[in-house]
Amino acid sequence: MNEDKQVSWDIRERSFEYALRAIKLYQFLQEGKDQAGWIIGKQYLRSATSNRS
Repeated sequence: MNEDKQVSWDIRERSFEYALRAIKLYQFLQEGKDQAGWIIGKQYLRSATSNRS
């Protein structure tokens, strides 16, 4: 049997990569004229803080 092995990333690495993608998306949306970046930014921050116990 020849099984493909998946390399698992460290959770810190995955979290950092996710944060970078989120920042790049936010910056891209901020450049627009429709203020979508502000709306998405507010929603993102609200969801990140509402999940805390």
